[in-house]
Amino acid sequence: MSDFVTVTVLGDKQTIARLRATPAAVMDALRKATATSAFALEARVKRKLSGDVLKVRSGNLRSSVNTQITEGTNSIRASVGTGVKYAAIHEYGGTIKHPGGTAYFVGVGNLAVFVANRNPLSNKLPRTKPHDIPMPERSFLRSSLREEKDAIRDRYKRELVKVLKTGKAA
Repeated sequence: MSDFVTVTVLGDKQTIARLRATPAAVMDALRKATATSAFALEARVKRKLSGDVLKVRSGNLRSSVNTQITEGTNSIRASVGTGVKYAAIHEYGGTIKHPGGTAYFVGVGNLAVFVANRNPLSNKLPRTKPHDIPMPERSFLRSSLREEKDAIRDRYKRELVKVLKTGKAA
C-alpha cells in the first residue's frame, strides 16, 4: 500500500497554470496584507502619541515611529517601532533615580538617568534631595498591536481567500 496520493489533472491547462501560480500569488497576498497591516498599526501608534496616551511636547517620539518591512526567501516581516531612548520608560513604566542637587536628564541606551549638573551657575537653581521618579506604564506600541490584532488577522484572511478563489492576489 502506498503512502502517497497522486492527482493527475488531464487536459485542463488553466487549472494547471493556476496551481503553479498559487505560491507566488500567496506570497503577493501575504506581502500586501503585511504592508497594509503594518502601516495601519503605525498610524494607530501615532494617534496614541497625539494625545490619547501621551501629550505631545516636541513631537519627536511620534515622528520617530516607523515601519520596516523585510522579506526573506520564505518570510515577510514587518516591525513598527522607535529608536527614541525615552520610549521604553513610557511603554513599560519604571522608576527614574534622580541623584539630587541640580541635575539634568540623559537617555543612555534604553536607560533614563539623571546626571549631576557641573554648571557653575547651578548654585542659582533649586537643589533637591536624591529621590525616585515613578513613571507609569503608558503603552502606545503593545496596546496598539492588541487593538489591531483582529483587523490584522482579517486582512490576511481576506487576501488569502481572494487567492484561493481567483488564483491570484488582488
